[in-house]
Amino acid sequence: MSYAVHLFMKEPFSQDRYLAFLQEMQHLFGQWRVEESSAFAESGYGIHSCAVRIGSTDWPVNERCSIWVDAKRHLEGYWPFDYEWYLSLETSAGRTSFGIAVQLGAILLAMRKFDWTIFVDRDAWLGDNEPTEFRSKEAVVEHMKLVLAGHPEAGRILGLS
Repeated sequence: MSYAVHLFMKEPFSQDRYLAFLQEMQHLFGQWRVEESSAFAESGYGIHSCAVRIGSTDWPVNERCSIWVDAKRHLEGYWPFDYEWYLSLETSAGRTSFGIAVQLGAILLAMRKFDWTIFVDRDAWLGDNEPTEFRSKEAVVEHMKLVLAGHPEAGRILGLS
């Protein structure tokens, strides 16, 4: 089962800043490489999509990990709040501790790089009363700690547990 999180930006999309983010993301907790990448779209909903991967083909299957990175423009009526564009990070399959650490670490990196308004995690399934939308970095970090409670190795990698 995959795990997806989304960060919604206040600022207009900048290809240069986004590419700088991807470059930094590829160096989180190891050396990642871009495995697949679409061309940048000048119009429409999707801006860019790529997969970053860690783990060579001779690694055990359960230690390999890919994360899909998508940048998408505002689509009227799809998300119930105001934003310019959003960044989605989704594990390719499974919820490995290392993949979750890189995914959540990349969200923390994006929060530093971009002017954002809301973080959404509807895949954590932490309970009926757990919120899925967060508007401050402190609230996101507290949520991440709850997610990481089920993945102590990921929490150790991130330094949050």
